[in-house]
Amino acid sequence: MEIILSTISGLLVLVLGFFITRYVKATDKLSETVKKLDHTLVKINTNQDNFKSQCSERHETINKRLDDHGQRLDEHSERITKLEVKK
Repeated sequence: MEIILSTISGLLVLVLGFFITRYVKATDKLSETVKKLDHTLVKINTNQDNFKSQCSERHETINKRLDDHGQRLDEHSERITKLEVKK
């Protein structure tokens, strides 16, 4: 009877050990994957912030050029009007 109990308890310990080992490996793998994803998100957010700042600088340049072109168009329009009035 003691042999049967010790065999059953030994098998039970082996089965539990097997499942606990699988659980620990899966948990470690999941933890590693989450760390990699977190690192990737940090990189993506950094890149996005850099792109935003570059876009802001470009928008300022474009807006200045548009304002300058608008002013030139207004000046040309005035000149054309003066020339038409003289005729």
